[in-house]
Amino acid sequence: MNVQDIQAWVNQAGALIAVISRREYEHNGKPAATHQFDAGAAWMSLALQAQTMGLVAHAMQGFDPERARAVFAVPDLYDLPAMIAIGYPGDIDALPAHYQDKEAPSGRKPLAEILFTNNFRGLDS
Repeated sequence: MNVQDIQAWVNQAGALIAVISRREYEHNGKPAATHQFDAGAAWMSLALQAQTMGLVAHAMQGFDPERARAVFAVPDLYDLPAMIAIGYPGDIDALPAHYQDKEAPSGRKPLAEILFTNNFRGLDS
């Protein structure tokens, strides 16, 4: 998706949310190794809640993280791994023609390709 297309549909969203995670624990300053995992779990909860309310939530990495960091005044101690556009579903016909056919669930890999027993058999090995 090019920037103009992203901006066109994000402008129609009811909210644009920055996903932000703190790399260190607030209470002791030690590294929080699971901070992005925790942010991902929070995102999934938000996405499920949105769906139950008839909303669409779309997470994306296609944004300028440095600009977002500046706009939202995000301190260096935090990561900004994604943005979420959330709102009511729009009319597919309002999308650029080359994106209309992508408005369907994507295929998933078979579990045999991503589920391992006994040891990791990476896809790149």
